[in-house]
Amino acid sequence: MSQPPPSPQPAGAPAGLRGRLISGTGALGITMVAWSVLQILAVPVFLAHWGSERYADWLAINALAGLLVLLELGINAHLGARMMVEAGRDDTSGVGRMLSVGLGLYAGVLVPGAGLVVLGWLAGLDAMLGLTAPDAGTATLVLSMATLLLVPRPILGSVLSAFGRFPLAVWLGGAQQLLGLAAQIAVVTAGGGLLAAAIAFLAVAILAGWVLPLAVTRRRHPAA
Repeated sequence: MSQPPPSPQPAGAPAGLRGRLISGTGALGITMVAWSVLQILAVPVFLAHWGSERYADWLAINALAGLLVLLELGINAHLGARMMVEAGRDDTSGVGRMLSVGLGLYAGVLVPGAGLVVLGWLAGLDAMLGLTAPDAGTATLVLSMATLLLVPRPILGSVLSAFGRFPLAVWLGGAQQLLGLAAQIAVVTAGGGLLAAAIAFLAVAILAGWVLPLAVTRRRHPAA
């Protein structure tokens, strides 16, 4: 008895594991190179428009906000692995459950974190750190909130990766990073201060960090 022909792959899907690995590695490499080049180009732009003192304040604010990523606590790494298992069983609803659990855990961590950020702002943390720019305090608040908003963002990439779309997850994550820095450069070039740059980053965090990935994920995997 003749064997039935193999079912065709979905249109646009990578041709097996090797194709996905090559595509994912290429996406990571291109994103890292573009990110490095943009960061190098950003330094003279910031210095030329802000001067060394205001730019130093901006670096300090970024470093302070960057500490908030520690609140991630490895949630995505654990649940991402669970999603892989559920997707391997062809259990789309299981991936959706892991996503719901992850967002719930993140909410339990980030809501108190946001409260601490607000308390620090009210207590005048910028003055304690010796920041001199007049909008440094509010910029710290906005940039910290944007950072908190992006802490659970990788879990959306884990959903796509669980269904074999790791390259797409990398492109979406890279786009959010690149657009965030590009928006800051554009604001600084237009004469904006620290607060305007922080607001621009927050806007990108919402649109490119959440709205776009959610739309892509819902379109490709609505059941999850």
